[in-house]
Amino acid sequence: MIFQKKTRQLALILLCGAVVCASASAQAPADRNKLPPGAIARMGQLGDKEAAGIYHVCFSPDGKTLATRDRDQTIRLWDVAAGRQLCKLFGEELRITDVSFSPDGKRLATGGAREGVSLWDTQTGKRLKTLGKDAWKVRFSADGKTLRVAGHSRFYQYQLPTGELIKRPREVLPSAMLPQAFSPDRKRLAATRRTHAEEIDLRDTSSGSIVRTLKGLETGPTSVAFSPDGRFLAVSCRRREAIKVWDLNDKKNTLLYNLRGHEEPVQAVVFSPDGRFLVSASWDKTLRLWELETGQEIAVVTGHREHVCAVAFSPDGRRLASSASGRRDSTALVWDTAVISAPRPADVKRIDAEALEQQWNALASDKAVEAYAAIGAMVAVAERSVPLLASKLEPTLRQANAQRIKALILQLDSDRFAERERATVELKKLRPASDGLLQKTLAETKSPEVKLRIETILKGKIPPSKLSASERRRTLRLIYALELIADKLSRELLEGISTRFPNGPIADVANKSLARLGAQ
Repeated sequence: MIFQKKTRQLALILLCGAVVCASASAQAPADRNKLPPGAIARMGQLGDKEAAGIYHVCFSPDGKTLATRDRDQTIRLWDVAAGRQLCKLFGEELRITDVSFSPDGKRLATGGAREGVSLWDTQTGKRLKTLGKDAWKVRFSADGKTLRVAGHSRFYQYQLPTGELIKRPREVLPSAMLPQAFSPDRKRLAATRRTHAEEIDLRDTSSGSIVRTLKGLETGPTSVAFSPDGRFLAVSCRRREAIKVWDLNDKKNTLLYNLRGHEEPVQAVVFSPDGRFLVSASWDKTLRLWELETGQEIAVVTGHREHVCAVAFSPDGRRLASSASGRRDSTALVWDTAVISAPRPADVKRIDAEALEQQWNALASDKAVEAYAAIGAMVAVAERSVPLLASKLEPTLRQANAQRIKALILQLDSDRFAERERATVELKKLRPASDGLLQKTLAETKSPEVKLRIETILKGKIPPSKLSASERRRTLRLIYALELIADKLSRELLEGISTRFPNGPIADVANKSLARLGAQ
């Protein structure tokens, strides 16, 4: 009897142990693939023995699909929201150097150093056409009717959908050219030469001629990126931890930033679509976000278990994709840009009126990481922070309200010369806020002098910024906070900045922010 009782107890213990082991086994994959903070989706499975590593990521124009290129040259399309594979375009047959979606997202172009260009149907995964035999970089035109291709020593342009070569290729170099990146308008190409790998040539894509050369790289580049407006160029180099950034408006080719922070070499760089951030991916398994305005690091993003080798923004900038390659991690992660750039505080109850005033001051800080922490706090308590922002902006926007501008325009027709002169000077200062009413008056006025004064005002240059560096930083960061909050009052404030802020470049940033919100 005692023996039977002990046997039953032993059996029960063994059964419980089996259940616990089975439960742990069942939960292990879920725990292993748990998303890190800020990530919204993972493409692929951690620990997948068949995974070959992902070396390229690219969003579709609507941001709903992600294209990835594996180390074995397989191209896969993924549903971003679900993290689910949609289709596989091909296997181990081509050596791919670039991937690009058409503007309508229905086609995908791939470029190969030897295989040339292939066009694919993104719905079926079928190859539609093969063009040429030399393609390092491929980009569709804005209307999707042509495809621009950069090869080893020539530029090509194909008519779509026929694939007809538009013009005869012209050799631009006797030795091989290594294309790195097209400018956003496709008019320039950043490239290196095999004999000058430590220099970046900017080439005119119509003539092939070198427009300028940027020097100072210690080794050849691993990644080259233009900012969305084509003004800045960022470069990461092999076996180097720093990122070099040039302002291409500087004709002296002086290096703008030499960004340091990564502990191991940087593999890839990309600008955000709004030009606010530069993101870098490194062998140290991190992504880092840099504020372009100051060149300062604002966030270190962790979550990959192997070195990060590719990074890309969605067209609206709301999502960021990164990918890794290694035995422990051959997956792609999609991140919420707002969360990783301006993390929300854990305890919002402590954000009282005094704390909000401190956050307002922090927006102007010369320490970017403090400013973006303040943005996160303001977003977390938007119902209280937006009225504060409105009160802070009101004195500045009041200076350029419609009533004042109308009054000054009336003074252009004053009987007193001094008053007409003073009104002219003031209206010049209020540009671009005064442009709309000036143009309306110009079309309606019958006074030759008023017409002449308005034409003179509108032909003049918009006054340069008189903002201090700290006020400029604060206003740019404030615009970002308002865009993240995106409620009715935030939009009204952005509208006020876009039309009444006494600084043209700042007003333009707010206007673009409104355009992005309108597109959502």
